[in-house]
Amino acid sequence: MRVLRLAAIVSSQVKLRKTRLLSAPVLIQPDLKLFFRLLLGELVKHKRIAAATHNMYAYRIFNTETKIWWQDCDDDGETHAGSRLLHLLQILDCQNVLIVVSRWFGGIMLHGDRFKHINNVARKILESEGFITTSSKRSR
Repeated sequence: MRVLRLAAIVSSQVKLRKTRLLSAPVLIQPDLKLFFRLLLGELVKHKRIAAATHNMYAYRIFNTETKIWWQDCDDDGETHAGSRLLHLLQILDCQNVLIVVSRWFGGIMLHGDRFKHINNVARKILESEGFITTSSKRSR
């Protein structure tokens, strides 16, 4: 199991038309379903993340014993962003991961482009941290 420090994962930041996006993936073990709730509580204690306009997240956990997926998302007021993050995790076949994307509004409306940028920053960090398998990369 890979252990990531918060300072190490909260580093992939993208600035776009005065809007900042930041993402953070975390490996979750299937028997630690409640761990993500504790982690989210810790994330918002981080000064930069607490100041974000939106902290969107999605997670997918596969329980090998019951063969059941636990998955959910929250958009934190950024309508449909959480479900799009969850969809990204599904099509990339990511498992046992929680992805958090924080957005700071920069004064310029991004409209529909915001979803593209939110997913791109999430995909980049998932790929750089090894959460996207080689077969997922080839099939997309």
